[in-house]
Amino acid sequence: MLLKFTCDRLGHLELLRADGVVKVVGPGNRFAMITADGPKPLTVGELSPAINGTIQTIKSFERLVAEAAVTGNRDLLVAALVANPLCDSDAAANAVIDGLLEAHKAYLPQFFGQKFGA
Repeated sequence: MLLKFTCDRLGHLELLRADGVVKVVGPGNRFAMITADGPKPLTVGELSPAINGTIQTIKSFERLVAEAAVTGNRDLLVAALVANPLCDSDAAANAVIDGLLEAHKAYLPQFFGQKFGA
């Protein structure tokens, strides 16, 4: 039986910060050994420079988005989207953010100078 779950980095990929989380599937769809002490991730080993770069880029994007969401910092949110390879310009990032913030204004008060639950 194959069980899939997310666990802390714990050595999956050496290139990630210790607090990083990543989903991996190893050879034969095995990515962890289940032991009496809980799941133990299997290491992936060294990645190619292209894959390494992609993972670092997306992890940076994720961290920036999380910080922007917590702080309500629009400039940081723009920087996050521009860091994402799927966003081709500052103008595109601002257009996406304008639409998302307007559509979800009730759920994102921190971007409008308000606190959660206010």
